Amino acid sequence: MSIDWGRWGTIAGIFVGAAGLIFTAWATYYNAEVASATLEQSKEDAEKEERRQASLVNYWTDEKRVMHVVNRSADPLTGTLVYVAVEQADYTPDHGDPNWKFWNQVGLYAVVLETIEPCSDITISAGDVITGSSASSRLTPIKQPADSATSIAMINFVDSQGVSWVRTGGQLIKKSERTEETFLQMSKEHDAETALLKGARSVKTVTSCSSETK
Repeated sequence: MSIDWGRWGTIAGIFVGAAGLIFTAWATYYNAEVASATLEQSKEDAEKEERRQASLVNYWTDEKRVMHVVNRSADPLTGTLVYVAVEQADYTPDHGDPNWKFWNQVGLYAVVLETIEPCSDITISAGDVITGSSASSRLTPIKQPADSATSIAMINFVDSQGVSWVRTGGQLIKKSERTEETFLQMSKEHDAETALLKGARSVKTVTSCSSETK
């Protein structure tokens, strides 16, 4: 029996061609996956870099009710607003527990700090906060009812790249707006009263500070 080499050559060519198509398809898929992963990583790296300075800005209230705003970056912040909340204790018993209490917010003040220096810890006491504006002749202390406490509810600031951020409740949120006027408008939406610090503010140098600058 003679072998039809032409036929087998055709069949072999079909198999080789199919294998080539499969390999090409797999290579295309693999390259697409690699490109997608690279793009995703690039986006993550870009977002991480964008948040680099903002992630080094935070606030807290210590046991003496002194409020702290800390910039651990080596670059200054601008357009800074610190929202100081005044809360009053409500001792209405709940479920028969005489020690139960609930804090009601009775005041919210947007304290204008403007620029915050690099590697700095700014401390604020409730007695340092006065309402009004620098152009006003009527500056009064904030209202502090009996059984009340003050703490920072939120801070707004602009980083060295001109990006606006909000830090609140453990969250760091990027804002598209870049002006202090926008922050002041936000404070009105939150029923916050514009306030200032009386006298020179207390600033301490932070030793554990990032050395990277932009």
